[in-house]
Amino acid sequence: GQLGDGLLEHEWMRNAPHRIPGLSDVIGLSAMYDHTCAVHRDGGVSCWGNNYHGELADGVHGPASARAVPLRSPFIRDAVQVAAGSHTCARHRDGTVSCWGSTGPERGSSQPADPDQWLAWAYAPAPVLDVDDAVEITAGSAHTCARRSDGSVWCWGTNVSGSVGDGTDRPRPFPTRSGDIDDATGISAGFGHTCAVHGDGSASCWGDGRNGQLGDGTEYNLRLAPSPVADLTDATSIMAGFWQTCATRASGTPVCWGWNTTGTVGDGSTTERRVPVPVAPVP
Repeated sequence: GQLGDGLLEHEWMRNAPHRIPGLSDVIGLSAMYDHTCAVHRDGGVSCWGNNYHGELADGVHGPASARAVPLRSPFIRDAVQVAAGSHTCARHRDGTVSCWGSTGPERGSSQPADPDQWLAWAYAPAPVLDVDDAVEITAGSAHTCARRSDGSVWCWGTNVSGSVGDGTDRPRPFPTRSGDIDDATGISAGFGHTCAVHGDGSASCWGDGRNGQLGDGTEYNLRLAPSPVADLTDATSIMAGFWQTCATRASGTPVCWGWNTTGTVGDGSTTERRVPVPVAPVP
């Protein structure tokens, strides 16, 4: 139901854009592999798709609670951004962050002491601890990151691939600073890696690098701390995907790197790219 057009299961595929009913005041969107969320102009949040762990913040959860059309959350009223991962998070007008749809460390909030309360706790948004000045958030498969007003990056989650960037691969249930970054202008969390754009136009990535998606010229298994992306000095934005990453240069030219077996790098080949290469122009 993640397309939001009312179709589930065997009717799921759409091979052309289809307008989502009931959404006309959207200022932001975020999609992961099985659910999608939108931010409304008035600060509300609507989500649709899989809701097994309460990712939709509609007060229910479980295998029978998927939503094939958008449903506004009764819990969120002042969001300015939403980030969908295996879970969901929202950035609020006051710079705080809340997350829901998981019982894991990617929520960044205190768990109830009683394990019997965890499922009920999972589908209700809970505040992320010690973050009150976020200017951007991003969510991966099992980690979340926030860019703060001072240019620093703070992440939390399972961290099995080093996606938190604190030099370890230990779980981080609360926000932890990623390296010594103090000039980030943009961040993006992929499936198991994270990237940041810096004020001077350079970029760095960390986490899972097994398919070249860190862009540092190697196929290093894991980078536990931020590593510079090679040959990129004028980036204006960055987007981390499943096993690949793309950035936009100041000229407007997109470049990508990483896993390319199905052509996801867009350079006209299926060769893995460990450093940024230009996306081929549209014919």
